[in-house]
Amino acid sequence: GIDLLDIEIVVQYQATCDFNMLWQWFGRAGQGTSTSATVVFLVGKSHFDEVRLKKLRNQAKKASKCKAT
Repeated sequence: GIDLLDIEIVVQYQATCDFNMLWQWFGRAGQGTSTSATVVFLVGKSHFDEVRLKKLRNQAKKASKCKAT
């Protein structure tokens, strides 16, 4: 890889890979000895467990209604 020591900000839009890869990507920022860094991670609400669980519950309800009719 390439060592770029002056990266001060990383902006990631959406979760396009697993968390380990994201963490490694975020770690690219602030590698210089006198550099502090900021990471901005923007994701849609569909990536949060609460929203995903609600969606799964709704799908299960619809499926059970279809079976009942």
